[in-house]
Amino acid sequence: MRLNIRDEFSPLKTVVVSYGEAVPPVETYNGGHDPVVFKPVQKGWNRDLLLRQQENFFDLMEKYGVRVLKARTKENLWWQMFTRDTGFTYGDTFFYALNRVFVERVGEIDCVLPLLKDIKGKVLAVGNGTAEGGDVLVAVDELYIGVSNRTSMEAVEFIRKYYPVRTFQLGNKVMHLDGCMTVLSANRVLIYPDIFQPDDLEFLKKRYKFLPITLEEAHNLGGNVLMINPETVVVEKSQKRIADMLKAEKFKVELVEYTESVALEGAFRCTTLPLERE
Repeated sequence: MRLNIRDEFSPLKTVVVSYGEAVPPVETYNGGHDPVVFKPVQKGWNRDLLLRQQENFFDLMEKYGVRVLKARTKENLWWQMFTRDTGFTYGDTFFYALNRVFVERVGEIDCVLPLLKDIKGKVLAVGNGTAEGGDVLVAVDELYIGVSNRTSMEAVEFIRKYYPVRTFQLGNKVMHLDGCMTVLSANRVLIYPDIFQPDDLEFLKKRYKFLPITLEEAHNLGGNVLMINPETVVVEKSQKRIADMLKAEKFKVELVEYTESVALEGAFRCTTLPLERE
């Protein structure tokens, strides 16, 4: 097995996940880490149902031939089920941030790194600034990185030493870039356009056909889908309009109930950390 990610849609071969066993009881939850535009309406969650929904999602990936590596869980790491944020792979290199904005997320990477010890490729710690994988999208020829209150320009400059980067200024009210855009293919994106700066929109319009989502859909992480392969995309079961739009684009849509993860402010991309695509 080797680290190999060149885009967001080639057949997924290996991914790291983590069960939500450490998720806090709804009664003790204080309402989130920070104010974000895309924060879903909080209606509580059921941890047992969350674990069943995760299992169904992981089983689906395995049905498509994906090797699902399960990181060990730790009681004090409430949010480690959102493995995407611990790092990202580009080419044959896995990057992870030494620094995280939220102290409750420090230590998550220690549950992931043991899974990489026998994988061929490079593992690099981002020593400057802060970074989370939810702000990183892999384009065909460069990385798209959202600069937010979770991913800083200092981290971007470190990553730029190794690979080309195009930045998107998101401000402090957007949790992650992948909450408002997902690359579906070499020429199509699922996107909430209103959050982007005019020059960034112009850049994206020249490269992609926009499949737009609404603010309400963004609120409920409808755009946080996962490409299993170039033809197949995983979509939350309640997102009927998005599913129909993707079917009209000739994608095979796998509808999966993921309500409890969404209630915790993350969906399919958030809860997967790809290491290898064909």
